[in-house]
Amino acid sequence: MKAHEHRKLEEHKTSLTPAEQLRVAVAVIVDGIDQHKVAALMGVNPGRVANAVTTARKAFNIPEDAQGQLKLVDPLSQANSTNQS
Repeated sequence: MKAHEHRKLEEHKTSLTPAEQLRVAVAVIVDGIDQHKVAALMGVNPGRVANAVTTARKAFNIPEDAQGQLKLVDPLSQANSTNQS
């Protein structure tokens, strides 16, 4: 491995895009993946992941103890099943 390639692997991103924030929040809240593992995979400081999770919890009114217990539901599939009944 060349020196500049090694340096790139060690660099951390300074922020997450809105799409990445939502992705990490889902990984932690819905999938139950540890915040530190998500941060390492995304190459960011764990505080960035914690902030994204906190923002999502507040926006969607998700309690702290719901980690890994939520299920994503497609509202369109629910509407279709309701209309077919």
